[in-house]
Amino acid sequence: MDTIIRKISKATPMVYEDDFLAEPKILFRDRYKGIEFAVINVGPHPCAYVHIPFGHPLYLKDYRDEAVDKLSYRPHGCFTFSNALSISGMEGWWLGWDYAHFNDYTSLLKRIDGRRWSTAEMILECMLVASAIADYEP
Repeated sequence: MDTIIRKISKATPMVYEDDFLAEPKILFRDRYKGIEFAVINVGPHPCAYVHIPFGHPLYLKDYRDEAVDKLSYRPHGCFTFSNALSISGMEGWWLGWDYAHFNDYTSLLKRIDGRRWSTAEMILECMLVASAIADYEP
C-alpha cells in the first residue's frame, strides 16, 4: 500500500486548459493487477484508459458490447471509448472514459461549479476498473 501511495503522490496534477492540447499529456501511467492504465489530460477535461491485453475476453470488444457491461465495476460516466490509442507508446486495445459529464468541470462549457477531478481520484478509479478487468470471467 505504501508503494501505491508514494506513486500517486508523484503523479502530475490535472490542470484544466481552455482548449484541446495539440498532444495529450500523460499525467500518470502504471499497472494494477497486471492491467496497464493511464490518466490523460486532453486540455478541457481529463480522460482515463485501461489496456485490454491480447487474449483477454474483452480484447477488441466495443465499449457498448454486452460483455463490457458485465464488468463488476464501471467508471464515472461509463465507458465512452474502445480502440487503439495514438498517445506516446500506448499500443494495443484500450477502454476509456472521460470526465466531462453532467456535474463535471470542463472549460469547454465554462461550467465553473462542476467537479474538478484530481489525478489521485482518477488513478484510484483506474485501479478499480483494472481490478474488474483482471478478475473478469465471461
